[in-house]
Amino acid sequence: MTKQKSHKLNWADELAVAGLGLGPTAVGLALWHYANPDGSRVFPGSQRVAENIGVGRKAVEGHIRTLVDKGWLQVVKNANPTRKTATVYQLTIPTGLRVTVDITTADEPEQDIDVDDVAPAPEPEPAPARTFVGPGGVVFEDNPPEW
Repeated sequence: MTKQKSHKLNWADELAVAGLGLGPTAVGLALWHYANPDGSRVFPGSQRVAENIGVGRKAVEGHIRTLVDKGWLQVVKNANPTRKTATVYQLTIPTGLRVTVDITTADEPEQDIDVDDVAPAPEPEPAPARTFVGPGGVVFEDNPPEW
């Protein structure tokens, strides 16, 4: 059987050997975890990615800028702090790096797989809420503001 890898799997394979360095690669793979099979709807938020991989939020934002500048991520929709929404990205493979990988096994008949027929990835479970007490006893849920 011949199968074509989904865009998401190709993206991860290509990113891993792109030579971008540990930071952008780690952030890219953390973002990859949240993408649909076609590489769409990536929007975990930089704070969540920072907590997932154990680095600061500003470092994550810098690595995301690198991935956008080098063509690995495309901004689909900018963040809206008023509505508390994160930036939405699409996984993209820079021009000249696109490859198609065939996986062949002898026991199964050949068939084509349409990536559009693949079910979307399940939504990740939200992180448990955390409570922070700020100046004057003000209580904040989940993420403390930056003072």
